[in-house]
Amino acid sequence: MIKNCKFLYPNSRQGFTLVELLIVMAVIGGISGIFMTSFPATQKRSRDTARINDLRQYQASLENYTNKNDESFGFYPSRNDTGVQADTALCADIGLDNCAADPKDGQNICTREESGLCRYFYQSDGSGSGNVDASIYYLYARLEQPESTGSPYAVVCSNGHSGVADHLTTNGQCPITQVVTTPIPTSVSATTVPTSAPIPTSVTLPTTIPTNIPPVNTPIPTPVPSNLIANPGFESGTSSWSFVNNGSGNFTTTTSGVYQGTRSANVNFSSIGSNMQLYQAGITLEPNTVYRVSFAARSSSGNNMWISILKHTSPYTNYGLSYTPNLSNSWQTFTKDFTTSGFLGNVNDARLMFISRRLLKMEIHII
Repeated sequence: MIKNCKFLYPNSRQGFTLVELLIVMAVIGGISGIFMTSFPATQKRSRDTARINDLRQYQASLENYTNKNDESFGFYPSRNDTGVQADTALCADIGLDNCAADPKDGQNICTREESGLCRYFYQSDGSGSGNVDASIYYLYARLEQPESTGSPYAVVCSNGHSGVADHLTTNGQCPITQVVTTPIPTSVSATTVPTSAPIPTSVTLPTTIPTNIPPVNTPIPTPVPSNLIANPGFESGTSSWSFVNNGSGNFTTTTSGVYQGTRSANVNFSSIGSNMQLYQAGITLEPNTVYRVSFAARSSSGNNMWISILKHTSPYTNYGLSYTPNLSNSWQTFTKDFTTSGFLGNVNDARLMFISRRLLKMEIHII
């Protein structure tokens, strides 16, 4: 028999009280609410970053296409319809099998108002229908989370400009209207132009000359680098320049109505061919260096030309310049700064070319 036995339990709490559980649930709910509120916006920004990167990949593919194909050298597929789908029509035009599509392709959720179609688009000048005669283009996509509701488009242009735009344009004209550039103190096609402090023309000496005069270090100006282009003003006629045209036309120099000096180049493309250009080869460039090209030009036909610097021989790698000035029948000056790319060490095989695939009559003077 068991007598007078007591079962003793420790005086301890088992589990949580209802109040404690409610507090924990409230904290977890608050954190979840904050996370669920910010997470969609983060996802949208991530997709917008992917869109910009994809557009730049399309641009690289286009430049690779025009540089490596002899028949299309210097030109792009022409799609002047508004809103040509990049991952279908353009992809086929440049011979690619698999092209990136918008992360939300086909959905009407892009732009902050969530009413725009999510898709990559390509637009250019030229005759259209995929013909390879476009000289300028731009790629664009609508953004889901733009910084400003007034600039809902991500844009990459053939002239090197990229950013956001508040509108779209026609005929491949870059819709980015405000581009911030830093003035680069360079000579024509030169690497850098160092500045120097002005040298005073006179010095007034004190009446009492001190015995200990500290040395005066007067900065010595560095000479401005010479023009890297031979015969830039065509004063020596057509020397150092080459003319290629498998259509018909001619290249001469003229003394009539020149921009400055006594001569200017006179280029006439009277019938269309697949390779029509005026160029100078054998130019020396340094890698990752800023250069400036300056020239004056006019066109009696009103058609534009395309300017590029690239490797003179196959595979015709672009060295950083692709530019389309807007010519008129009056003399205008054009200046384009660019940073060399596509090579690691110094090169001496660069080609500066003025190219067209349209009927064109123009005069040029390299400044």
